[in-house]
Amino acid sequence: MNQEVNSHMDMKAIGEQIRQHRKVRGLTQEELAKESGLSTMSIRRYESGERIAPQSALIKIAKALGV
Repeated sequence: MNQEVNSHMDMKAIGEQIRQHRKVRGLTQEELAKESGLSTMSIRRYESGERIAPQSALIKIAKALGV
């Protein structure tokens, strides 16, 4: 149970970092999706912590955000 809580917190923290970097770049979720080659729905779910972003998606997002 404790690991599940930590995992959920990690998902939220990663999602918040994506959102913060996206906003600093002045991008919408749609623009980040286009630049990263991911769907807008995936970006929304990663940012909200609803879905765990696989490493491949995190790399695409990081490249699109320049981080």
